[in-house]
Amino acid sequence: MLDDPTLRDGVLPVVAELTEHVPQAAGRLMLVGALCRDVLHREWGHSFPLRRTGDLDLALAIDGWETYDEVVRELPRASGPAQVRHRIAGTMVDLVPFGGVEHPDGAVPLRRDADPLDVLGFRDVWADARPVALGDDLVIRLPTVAGYTALKLASWAARSRYGEYKDAGDLACASYWYLHSSTVEDRLYGDEHGQRILATRGLRSSRPPSWLRRSCSPTTLSPSWRPHAVPSCWSGGTASTTTCSRRTWTILCCPGGLRGDIPACRSTPGSLRAGMALGPRAGG
Repeated sequence: MLDDPTLRDGVLPVVAELTEHVPQAAGRLMLVGALCRDVLHREWGHSFPLRRTGDLDLALAIDGWETYDEVVRELPRASGPAQVRHRIAGTMVDLVPFGGVEHPDGAVPLRRDADPLDVLGFRDVWADARPVALGDDLVIRLPTVAGYTALKLASWAARSRYGEYKDAGDLACASYWYLHSSTVEDRLYGDEHGQRILATRGLRSSRPPSWLRRSCSPTTLSPSWRPHAVPSCWSGGTASTTTCSRRTWTILCCPGGLRGDIPACRSTPGSLRAGMALGPRAGG
């Protein structure tokens, strides 16, 4: 029996019904979105409540349009403007294809009269994700925290240009996980790359938010993607965008007792951005 209630009660019934009707989907699914966040939140030892949603987001690794058509042909479409929304096991599911259907890389043109789906980094995150057994030979991939963060940064980059900032809360949550991880802190102070980060900024405090420069960077992304994913998160942003992101981080990155350290919360977006530009340490 699965220990995680999100996987057991939210993901398992959907994956079971989906693969029963469409066997081609078996082994091709990765959990993304809010329910992925909820699973990682508990795995990293936190229990305080997060923004709730009744939707489920699944990424579908696909080798071409023929396979994708075979999969979605058997699934009931949900009403509404979403191009990839289906109703499966009584749940609204966004089934996002990526892989062989991308053109160009990082974009999926589902319809000629609509903008392509943004799937920047999905293949890299998939390659780094771990398989999680749901039971009865059902398996789904779960991104690492770095992979989840990379996908959220891509969403932020795409949506914040149009005044949508809801991804900031999820990015703040990932930042909070890192800020409270003794393992990550040990890596910051215990390896050469982490110490170089501290020296670069002249930081010596015990819990500087600038450790995010290494730990929260989307190192899962292949080097060819980083120049696109990294600057676009903040490039072209207006002053109001920057202000909103800092305000959101200040509010949402400080649950569970961090509210007394508002300056640290406010500096987190800049630390994150700097770390992404710096890139991963050698060998990892």
